[in-house]
Amino acid sequence: MTYPPWWNNTLTIYKKGEDAERNTVWTSAVIDGCAFTVTYNRAESGDNEKVIPAFIVRVRKGAELSVKTGDVVIKSGVEEAIDESEDGRRMSDIMAKYGDDAFIVKATKDNTNLADAFLPHYFIGG
Repeated sequence: MTYPPWWNNTLTIYKKGEDAERNTVWTSAVIDGCAFTVTYNRAESGDNEKVIPAFIVRVRKGAELSVKTGDVVIKSGVEEAIDESEDGRRMSDIMAKYGDDAFIVKATKDNTNLADAFLPHYFIGG
């Protein structure tokens, strides 16, 4: 199956978990050949206006993928180890470093059963 040329992004997915002491730990996986889109929506509240990014990621069928709500996606091949106890290495620090190329997963869907014409994939939204 041939995917369109814009399915050319490398992503790092950080999976959130806990160690035996219930401390947050992050493990990562790098995946190539993904589609990454961000759109910006305006939200008004009284006199204030905010611009809110909305993320859509599509990962090709066949990729080894395990992702859930609360995990983090970064549009890049990232090798940084996360350590929530060390300033500068917390997930919030890494997300700030990558700005609008990083998001917390809010939705996932397995679309791998779609016909080839509809590009079977895993959907990740944030």
